[in-house]
Amino acid sequence: MSSEDANSKVPIPKIKVFTNDYIIISHNTKLVREERLHRKYKASFDSLQETLRQNGDKGIPKLEFVFSGIQDSIPVNEKQRAYLDMPEAYLLIIGQKRINIMSRYDQGLLNGLSTLEALIDQYEGKLPLGWIVDYPDMEMRVLHLSLWPCTIKDFKEHIRLARFGHYNALILLNHYGVGLRSLQHLNIEGKAKWSIEEFKEMVRFSKENGMEVIPQLSLLSHQKKFIKDSHPEYMYNKATYDPRKKQLYEKIVFPAIDELLTLTGATKFHIGHDEVVGWKDVHYRKKILRKGERQLPPELFLQDVLTLYEYLNKKNIETWMWGDMLVSKEEFPSMKSSGPSLNGHNGYAALRTRIPKDIVICAWHYQGKQVSFASVLAFTKNGHKVLGATWKNQETTKNLTKYMGRLPKNGEGMIATTWYGLSGQKKEEIQNVIKFSGETFWNAKQ
Repeated sequence: MSSEDANSKVPIPKIKVFTNDYIIISHNTKLVREERLHRKYKASFDSLQETLRQNGDKGIPKLEFVFSGIQDSIPVNEKQRAYLDMPEAYLLIIGQKRINIMSRYDQGLLNGLSTLEALIDQYEGKLPLGWIVDYPDMEMRVLHLSLWPCTIKDFKEHIRLARFGHYNALILLNHYGVGLRSLQHLNIEGKAKWSIEEFKEMVRFSKENGMEVIPQLSLLSHQKKFIKDSHPEYMYNKATYDPRKKQLYEKIVFPAIDELLTLTGATKFHIGHDEVVGWKDVHYRKKILRKGERQLPPELFLQDVLTLYEYLNKKNIETWMWGDMLVSKEEFPSMKSSGPSLNGHNGYAALRTRIPKDIVICAWHYQGKQVSFASVLAFTKNGHKVLGATWKNQETTKNLTKYMGRLPKNGEGMIATTWYGLSGQKKEEIQNVIKFSGETFWNAKQ
């Protein structure tokens, strides 16, 4: 990796051919693009214009940045053309009087825009002549963000950073930071929530930065993040709600799902379902469960999954869920050193073949040095589409991404999780995860 590549905000391009000649970018550059494309990615075009104002030279004649499909009028050599049919691929040509960003895909044009904007900032408006052709190795490159604590300013900053990382989807968690009508029981006294209008604005902003929005609710497990102490009548134990309580769905779960789907226009929904506690002593020592409480039986776990899946399926919404409760270390002994991500004890792992095949499994692995992930392969062989999910361990992120990239089928992509509120003390750590994971997911096969 060159020092120039190391300083870039965007993933390293697959092919970059620059000369020693430069052009100076005009402050008054004209952006030539379809109005439809501008409306779709307005926030991204606005960001490019601001970068031009900060780095462009006012005394330079007006240039043109042309965003278009692959045009016969512009020479494209065979080396460039060989990659342009790949999803999200783009060609960026930096010439003396015009810069062309070409792609067969809207998302490819956006990727090219982001690369160009990053170059303008990196070179402070003095760009080398030449061309870049680039494309992702991974189909879905997903960022997982928590909405609390999170200011509007910090949210926009991180979404812009994710666009430079060429992410194309966003999972939003922790909606108690938003004043949703369906979640008024989640009280955070003394701290300002986003209004519904602010939430809708941030959804729009995310989409205009090229990201599909996927809401998530922490359902079944981790109920301190959803029901808390407000509805003890619906709880099976201290940490897990009781799927046998029908009013739980009618009064809380379904209204919350419906409101989030309405506000986001999402076609996918993440139902959580990780770490259903009760299989080890530490859950009692740390008082996650009370003494004498037991783990939710696996049949009730399956009942809840099916209830949510059927509700979402009737709305033509794809269900996503974590996969750790469906695999165990006993079943996959080669993965015993991979960390606490195989939690399917006490009969839970046997549920794997009973989970509907069109539920997407998010297989999280946050630590360990192993390069093979047999549990992930088992999900794909069972017919499930799978996304790997990583956090801040860079070696694990590299290894799981490469493994996902080599799967013969059903490897859909990768998720970068963050888990901390964007406005908290872990801001720099979150940004490092976004940058490193974006580079790793984009260049998964390198």
